[in-house]
Amino acid sequence: MMKVFLRFLIFVLMFCSTSVAMAEGLFAYAGINYNRASINIDETGATSVEDEANTFKVFAASRLYKNLYLEYGYQDLGEYTASYDFTVGNFRFVESHTVDFSQSLYTGLVIKTSIGEMLEQSGFSPALEKVYVHLGIGATLWKADLGMEGELFDTGTLLGPYGATGDDIGLSSYYEFGLGYRLTASLLLTLSMETHVDVGKGLELQLLDGSKQEFEGRNVENIGIGITYMF
Repeated sequence: MMKVFLRFLIFVLMFCSTSVAMAEGLFAYAGINYNRASINIDETGATSVEDEANTFKVFAASRLYKNLYLEYGYQDLGEYTASYDFTVGNFRFVESHTVDFSQSLYTGLVIKTSIGEMLEQSGFSPALEKVYVHLGIGATLWKADLGMEGELFDTGTLLGPYGATGDDIGLSSYYEFGLGYRLTASLLLTLSMETHVDVGKGLELQLLDGSKQEFEGRNVENIGIGITYMF
């Protein structure tokens, strides 16, 4: 766990040192996004599912070269729950699941440029200079906290409880695409779509019976709107 965290910090520091040397200032832009996040939850036998969450992220970026930036920030990837009640033969299973991905850090390389700048040689309308394209790819340092509680019945008789818990940190990748519209000389209104890949993958779950099981991970899909301030 500590090795993963140290590798992430080294990754950030290496890029930040490069950006400080090449950029006009430490920060090129900063902002905040309101996101609607979702994950895929198995709905077989589900009595209730909360697979979407309102989340946010705060971020800043340093210019590496022209339209290439290093972006970094805090990302809430959401909390999710599901309840189940299903029967297999004489056995009935009543379960509740919780998935907490609400705490994470991320850093990545971003290309941000106006459509007008991209097509300036093609004679398109100057209005396109206010429309920005945003592409990014990078690493997410996530913290996952998982839990499952259940009761097993045999022909209506309670046999006993079962469950699993686990929490850990880990590293995975993300990618994003976004559009922005320049409201003022410094403010951009943004719309973005991003995917954080296999969040929680490899986390070890401790079962009540003493055995262990590895979590397969979940993709977190985000659609968000926000404000970016260009320095």
